[in-house]
Amino acid sequence: MTKLIEHERPLLILPELAADIGLKEAVVLQQIYYWTSKNKHVIDGKSWVYNTYEDWQKQFPFWSVATITRTLKSLEKQGLIQTGCFNTMAFDQTKWYAVCLDAISQFARAEPSDSRMDPVKLNSPIPENNQQKITTADSFSFWGERARFEERLGRKKVEEAFLIAGEKGITSWSYIRKILLNWEEEYRSKGSHWH
Repeated sequence: MTKLIEHERPLLILPELAADIGLKEAVVLQQIYYWTSKNKHVIDGKSWVYNTYEDWQKQFPFWSVATITRTLKSLEKQGLIQTGCFNTMAFDQTKWYAVCLDAISQFARAEPSDSRMDPVKLNSPIPENNQQKITTADSFSFWGERARFEERLGRKKVEEAFLIAGEKGITSWSYIRKILLNWEEEYRSKGSHWH
């Protein structure tokens, strides 16, 4: 059992997103986003990942193929993912998936005024607390804020922050956010840019 806890890659669950779109949908959407962030298959400016339902089940062995199928169809119906078929062989009907970030932004809360900004100072240490959850009281929703970090720092730096946190076994957005804020401040003080 200890080996599973120490060596198995965790799945990220965002409480606020799960409350808005459903737990299964939030887990699957995050996994699709993870794979599309690798940018291996870019078509018409969008990054895609392809898998059969059985292949998805290898990533979610705790769900049946039928559950995964329903979850993917729910994400598509909600407009949170787009599907396509870009296979070279006509008989291959494996679906391809892309995340619709514009549709996800509907869940973003309005940006707060300066009086409601996060009081955490940029030069303070990164919190080690992994129990903190994203709530509706947070100043930004995860997806809206993540998109803004990607615009400012680039998608690769955001993914690097997730990897750093994951290596420490920490999946809270507040920890990842603090890494990104520290990087932003560091580069802003040097007058540098990531892009």
